[in-house]
Amino acid sequence: LAAQRHTAEDIARLESILTHTRAVADDRELFARNDVAFHTALAEATQNKLFVILLDSIAGIMLEVRRLGYNTPGVIERAIHHHSAILEQVVRGNPERARNAMRAHLEEAEDTMRLALALRAGATAGQDQSEST
Repeated sequence: LAAQRHTAEDIARLESILTHTRAVADDRELFARNDVAFHTALAEATQNKLFVILLDSIAGIMLEVRRLGYNTPGVIERAIHHHSAILEQVVRGNPERARNAMRAHLEEAEDTMRLALALRAGATAGQDQSEST
C-alpha cells in the first residue's frame, strides 16, 4: 500500500531514516531504533492507521529482535540492502515489487533471527562449559 499511497513527505522521511541508519551502523542501539523507525515510517506511508497501530503494538518486540540480531555477521549490510530495495519500489510506485522486496526482507530477518539465537545458544553453552571447569 505504501507504493500506492505514499506522499512526498513519507519518501523524504524514509530516505532520511535510511541515511541515518547508515551513519549509526556501528552503534547497536541506534541501529536497532532506526531499523524499527524505518518500518514505522513505511507503515505510516500506507496511510492506513490500522497498520501503524498494529506495528506500534509490536514495536518493543521488534526492537529486541533487532538488538539480538545485531551481532550476526552481515546483518547491517543486509538490513540496509533490503530497506533500500523496499524504498526503491515504493518510490517507483510498484506495489508488487515492493511487496516482494518486503517478503525477501522478512525471510532474511527470520534467517538472521535463527542464526542469532543459535549463536547465543552456542555462547551460553560455551560459558556453561568454562564455568564448570
